[in-house]
Amino acid sequence: CRQGHPPSQLQLPSQASGSRTIDVMTHSGLLAMTTALSEEVLFRCYLPAAFVHAMTAASPDLAAHPLSWSVVAAAGLGQALFFGLGHVHPQSPAGENAVTIAMHTALGIWYGLVYVATGGNLLPGVVAHTLYDMHILCGTWHLVNKQMDWTEQQTSGKAGMLGSQVI
Repeated sequence: CRQGHPPSQLQLPSQASGSRTIDVMTHSGLLAMTTALSEEVLFRCYLPAAFVHAMTAASPDLAAHPLSWSVVAAAGLGQALFFGLGHVHPQSPAGENAVTIAMHTALGIWYGLVYVATGGNLLPGVVAHTLYDMHILCGTWHLVNKQMDWTEQQTSGKAGMLGSQVI
């Protein structure tokens, strides 16, 4: 209780305050940038270098030409596949995970091509990845809010009828 105001005089908001768009955009942006930077460093820098090292260490023929197109392509496909597999959710249905793997593997190939095309510059991939993640996060927030608004509209003033209706 605030000093000087008895509990009976305090007014509570009639509805719980929801999240503001600017707050969601800010938090989504920070989360997306952090995720994009860490994933781009891991999947576009570290993993391809590790794949190249492993392939050249295992084969004397490849060791003579460590940056041949076949080695670079294999490292690029490897990082993309790991990127796809890294987005699997253990509680999602198998079909949903298959789509997730395919979609994120394709994104991994795209981000890898951007990385190679820019001469090893991570910034374009980080920006593209950040924008994609922000789109997904903000789109999900918007969809959930629309569903909550619809539910509130459907149930407001119908408390007595809820037992007889399927909502």
